[in-house]
Parts: sequence; structure tokens; C-alpha cells
Amino acid sequence: MEQIYRYFENLITSLRWFGNISFGTPPQTLTVVFDTGSGTAVSVFNQDFENLTVRECTDTMAILGLSAPDVPLLLITDQTEGFDIDPFSGIVGMAFRPNQTIFSLFLTPKIVGNAELTLGGIDESKVNGTLIFSPIVLPHDGSDGSLWMLNSSTIIVNNQSSPILQKPLEIIFDSGTSNLVFDSNITKAIYQLISPNIKPHGTLGAFGLPCSEIGSVVADISFTFTNISGNPFVLSVPSEEFNLGPFDDDPTTCQTLINALDGFNIIGGSLLKHYYSVWDVDHAQLGFVIPPDQPLTSTTSNTTGVSAAPASGAYLPTLLSIVAVLLLSMTVV
Repeated sequence: MEQIYRYFENLITSLRWFGNISFGTPPQTLTVVFDTGSGTAVSVFNQDFENLTVRECTDTMAILGLSAPDVPLLLITDQTEGFDIDPFSGIVGMAFRPNQTIFSLFLTPKIVGNAELTLGGIDESKVNGTLIFSPIVLPHDGSDGSLWMLNSSTIIVNNQSSPILQKPLEIIFDSGTSNLVFDSNITKAIYQLISPNIKPHGTLGAFGLPCSEIGSVVADISFTFTNISGNPFVLSVPSEEFNLGPFDDDPTTCQTLINALDGFNIIGGSLLKHYYSVWDVDHAQLGFVIPPDQPLTSTTSNTTGVSAAPASGAYLPTLLSIVAVLLLSMTVV
């Protein structure tokens, strides 16, 4: 299967990545996040029990000159003010669906630049060594759709663990999540192995540590998974990812890497940007390899660019059948 390429642009946080697609006829260019944690299952929650209208429709979606008709999307006509600062217009859902296709992600830190989404294959120039694949957890109810989720047997923190961190755990891999999110008991168990001074901050599951201390804290976090041959392998988040910077409401306290959210265990960009990842729908597996070393002093431009190899027009509809939902903010002129 031939490939098409799409470069992302890194945000200053080096934890979110976005690129361009087009929708409609004539096409309108939109900047979107390609999100492996979003799929077709959309639920609406209205805590005030008021009337609510959701505008759902379909339209033609295109990337690099190839298009697919009737891609479902949701339109946001009244955007929450907090999203105004985001440099992207919406989200393209790339959750697992059994449509015999493959895509790869090269999510680089901003200082490296040229993050890349490869549709239809693997960019061999980004592979340094042997790709290790792990089977994803398929839906327990037998349905077609699924999250990109792997079984983890152990979490290791600074070469230590604890009983709660050695229990089997299903972890979602989500390119649209910046950091790590874990159930509160797992989050607290990890933090206990890092520093007793890490405390909850606010009401949204965040934790913090005095900024005067966080620079001296070691927080190497590793997750053990099983490859397709039944052998264990480890994916790690280095200690340099631990400090997310000061809280706005308390500049003396710095936010730490993991947020607590009961019922969810999610690995996001803080780990994914250290690996080249292959999302293999056809074989229901997720692969990882450490990319070739790139100097951190790289001056590579982060301006969004496009590089395209010849691609099969018959392939794109197959890819876009896994693209489930686009959340779109539109301005009428």
C-alpha cells in the first residue's frame, strides 16, 4: 500500500500536534488535531437538563488532494470561550475501527520539529531498530469500534513498584491527550514513589509540588506491556517530562505530570513524543520504536509543511472510514 505524508506543527508545549485538512465543496482548509482517542461514539451531557441541539451532518473531507465523501462531523456553532486560544479548529477522530489500514505518528518535541502523520504505511527513515508490536484490547461487548488500548502488567517508578502498580491494567493511548491520566488510586501510588510533597491542587484532578523542589525530583516512569510473541517490553516517560510549569493561581507550585480521573487510564503526548508509533488497524496492534537520535539544538523550522509520496486514491476512503468525528468551529462571513 502506498503512503501519503502530512507534517504537523508543534505547539510551544510540545504536547499537542495539529495539521491541515479541508472540508466541503469548495474546500475550506481547517487546522485539526488528529486524535486517536476520539471515535464515533459520541454522548451528549447536559447537567442543567435544558433543551440542547446538536448539528450533525456529513461532507467531503480531503487531505493532500485525496478526498472521501460522507465523512460524519459535528458542528460547534457556539464555542466555549476557553477554547478561543486554541490554534486549531477541531478534532479528527482516529480511534480503532476494523478497516484494514495503517497509520504512523512521529510526534516530536517542538525544538526538533517536523512532526509527521503517515497514512497508509511506515516512514522507514523514522525507524531506528525493530518495531515492537502489542495486540490491542478489543471491545468486551464484541462491537467493531475500540480505543487504542494495551494491557499493562506493571508500572515502575524510579526502579520501584508497589502492589497496586503490579496489577493488570488496560491503558488507552491517546494522541489528543497531552500528559498522563490515571485512576486516582494509581496516580497516588505513583506519586508516593516520587515525593511525599506532591499534593492535589484544585478540583480537576491536578497535582503539584513546590517549584523550589521539583527541579531536584527524579520521576522516571515505565510501563510494561506484552508483545505479539508474549514477551514483555517497556515504554518510558523520562523525568524531564514531570514538571508542567507553575499553576496560574499559585506560581510557587508547579503542576506534575499525572492527573487523576477515576475510570480512566491514558497515556498521551508526554510518552508518545519519545517513540515512533505505528497504529495497525488491519492486525489490531500498536507498534513502537525509538526514532533516530536528533540533536536537541536542531533549528528545524516548525512551520507546517507538506511532503507527499504518490498515493492510491482508493486508499483514502478506507482511512477516512476510521475518521469518525470532526468538531468544527465555523465563522460565517
